[in-house]
Amino acid sequence: MRTMFASFLSGLILAAIGGCGPSPLSVRGTVTPNGKAVEEGNIDFHPADGKNSSHGADIRNGAYQAMVNPGKYTVVITGGGKATAYP
Repeated sequence: MRTMFASFLSGLILAAIGGCGPSPLSVRGTVTPNGKAVEEGNIDFHPADGKNSSHGADIRNGAYQAMVNPGKYTVVITGGGKATAYP
């Protein structure tokens, strides 16, 4: 099976949270390259600044949901199918 790989800097997760530190946020969405849902795969969020932990989730029928700390992330998507790059 070939692997789809996409990496892009994402500003999806920005939040200003006061108090004693950031709380994880629920992030959900769909992965539909060329309009077709990725049947199975993974989505990984790697902190752009290297200060937070990486987080990930499974993709099922194009949908995912993950708990992620606020910040900017590089997002890596892998799944079955044709290799696709995203700007």
